[in-house]
Amino acid sequence: MEGSWSQRCDALVVAAVGALLYVNTLKAGFLLDDTVAIRANPDVVTPDRTTLQDVWADDFWGTPLNDSKSHKSFRPLTTLTFRWTVELFGVSPWAFHVGNVVIYGVCCAVFTWFLQRLGVLSRGACVAAALLFACHPVHVENVAQLVGRADTLGMIFFVLSMDAYLSGARCCEARLMRGVAYGVLASALCFASMLCKEVGLLALACGCAFDMILVAQFLRRETYKDAASRKSLWAALLRMALAAAVSCGMLYWSMAIRGRISPRPQYIENPIQREELWTTRALWYSEVHFWYFFLLVCPIYSCQDWGFNVIPCPDYPVKAAVTYLIVFGAPLAALATAHRERVAIATALLVITFVPASGVLLVGTVLAERLLLIPSAGFALGAAAAWDAWDGAQQTAETPAAAKNNKTPPRAARGFSVVQWGVLGIVLAWYGGRTVTRNEDWVDPESLYKSGVATCPTSAKGHLQLSAELAVLGKLQEPLYRESLEKALAIYPKYGHALQNLAELHRGEPKAMELLKQALQVNPGSVEIMADLGEVMCKHGEVEEGLVLLRKAVGKEKQKRSPNPSVLGKLATGLFLYDHSQQPATYPHIDEIHDLYTEVIHISETVEYWRAAPGHMECSVRVDMLIPALAQAQRFEQAKKVALSIPPHCKKLMKAETLKQYAGVFNGGKPI
Repeated sequence: MEGSWSQRCDALVVAAVGALLYVNTLKAGFLLDDTVAIRANPDVVTPDRTTLQDVWADDFWGTPLNDSKSHKSFRPLTTLTFRWTVELFGVSPWAFHVGNVVIYGVCCAVFTWFLQRLGVLSRGACVAAALLFACHPVHVENVAQLVGRADTLGMIFFVLSMDAYLSGARCCEARLMRGVAYGVLASALCFASMLCKEVGLLALACGCAFDMILVAQFLRRETYKDAASRKSLWAALLRMALAAAVSCGMLYWSMAIRGRISPRPQYIENPIQREELWTTRALWYSEVHFWYFFLLVCPIYSCQDWGFNVIPCPDYPVKAAVTYLIVFGAPLAALATAHRERVAIATALLVITFVPASGVLLVGTVLAERLLLIPSAGFALGAAAAWDAWDGAQQTAETPAAAKNNKTPPRAARGFSVVQWGVLGIVLAWYGGRTVTRNEDWVDPESLYKSGVATCPTSAKGHLQLSAELAVLGKLQEPLYRESLEKALAIYPKYGHALQNLAELHRGEPKAMELLKQALQVNPGSVEIMADLGEVMCKHGEVEEGLVLLRKAVGKEKQKRSPNPSVLGKLATGLFLYDHSQQPATYPHIDEIHDLYTEVIHISETVEYWRAAPGHMECSVRVDMLIPALAQAQRFEQAKKVALSIPPHCKKLMKAETLKQYAGVFNGGKPI
């Protein structure tokens, strides 16, 4: 890393501060999307069965890009880092979290180095901006959640691409070939950033902001009449044209490899995208923009879900108007001063990288704190630049000689005053304390969801997530479980998954079937609801109708690369109940039941997610049904093989008496 020893020390200190703030995330596990992107992703957890070609052919969640169910999130470099972590350390959440903390520290160091190389801030302002960025609480989701690595890793390449572009712009006039080399390097780094997270495509656009200032400066001063100035002007225009061409080429390649556009988000995830009137969408998103800006300046709220009903549509965009006045008015006013370079870079980082979250593109949520990682860098740079400019003006006023010559003291010679460092210290202490406290919410799902509904009590999805986690923990009888479901349904009565979970409280009762039918009516494409309803119908005597639903659910589930074994097991249950109801019980579907059980065992042993979550399988029920059925069908050898094939994690779910019985009958009295 270039620069003086003091600059290297500054970068290392900022990196250390950023990493230390997230040490308490090392005890966290897999949360939210981590399960799908890592534990249930065959490209990550089974490197011995998948190839690198599979990583480039699948989306971030392990679904083939040409699949109609694909999310179209293409982040192969991030997926590769997950894959390498599994190869080195296994599927250990601790190893993944260590990687996230280290990558975030590197991200902070690279941002500090970038600010130093810009040369538009004093050393104190560089450190202040870097520390504001490192301590900002909106980054918790990018570090504590493992899939947030896509953002931090992408930002590293993003900043390096901007630095290469600006370096090429500064040396192009004197050394043309070096400028061309920097341009190629900037394009390669931009491409790498895009392969980590889609927003990386905008790196060259942010670099163009610097050239736009140069072009405006040339035209305003009419210096383009000079030969040397004209050469610089044409060089800047050529760089911007090439950057636009390269960016468009990468965008075309990205769209071609993904196929069709991303599916529209569900109403519960982002109701704004479902609005028909563009005026309503614009008004609603203006309110979202205000909250994004509010979280950048005053991050007192944090929530994992800002979906349906959390941010209502306003009648008038008053708060948004104030936000736009600050975000756009202040930079426009500053462009007329001598600080145009720093203002251009800060505005580009803040505004251009905010485009994916602005609502212009399809996004799966109304508001997501993780989308503020790079915009927060622009915010930190802008805040430090403003303070640095104010400090320079103060020192100029206090220096008669400088005031007489209309010059400010050199940036390197200036430093923040004691008052400035004091205020900065208070802000950093608040940001850092808020970050550490918020990290504790991300330690386990129950804490995360409880904090989420406390912050956003009108989030239907937040209440559902809390109830689902309580169900996983076996707390179905706790009042909070029913209360969470009732709140979710009160906020959004057509919430299919909430109706499905509420049916669990009435398992064995006719009301369970009624609730599941309502859930399937509002969410007809849900395989889980379909399978639950089919199983309940079989248990309540409507076996033939239930089997139709179960076969339909299994048909859809088998289209996935890693089918949910509980869905397959429910079909086996339905078939067993059908055969058992026949007189006499001849078990005509015994072969199909056995094949389903074998497939369930295979999935549980080869897919890390299901192996680590045996509660989803209910395989003890399958075995309790299958072995007696095989024995009754006089298939003792097959029954013995099934008894011996019970995985260890399934044995833990079975009663000791049942295991002893199977051991005595099919294994010569030896334990299995």
